[in-house]
Amino acid sequence: MTHTEHKHVADDRMGMVYDFLQSESTLVLSTKNPDGLVNSAPLFYSVTENLNMMWLSSEDTNHSKSVRMDPRASVAVFRSSFDWRKIAGVQMHGLCSIVEGADRTPILDAYCSRFQLGSVLSCAVSRSLVYQFRPQWIRYIDNQKRFGYKFELVL
Repeated sequence: MTHTEHKHVADDRMGMVYDFLQSESTLVLSTKNPDGLVNSAPLFYSVTENLNMMWLSSEDTNHSKSVRMDPRASVAVFRSSFDWRKIAGVQMHGLCSIVEGADRTPILDAYCSRFQLGSVLSCAVSRSLVYQFRPQWIRYIDNQKRFGYKFELVL
């Protein structure tokens, strides 16, 4: 496979992951607390074309405290199903950070638009921190293509 062909395959796979993430709404963020235990939290998210994921959270949550101590995290997004033939999802490892300054506003706008928050939650949104997850490793699975269909990407 040539470099160009390899890049095309990687781009197609990135597109598949992006389309899947756009079709879902909730990620499960897993972080380690100071005692070494894993905490997992479901969070609404928005996603960029380069697969960075953003969410809003209070600085007082367990996952926010954990991210401040250790930015490494895992994320899972999956389609709910009772049929094994319809299982599809994404698992990722990467790094979290807080988004500040001018970068915060377009993320908040996209997030509020995606979830149609309007002015109802504007006070809570304005007080929330904006977090970003940058994946370094991705596994995509989709039993609808065939049982056991998967691929991995290293970014």
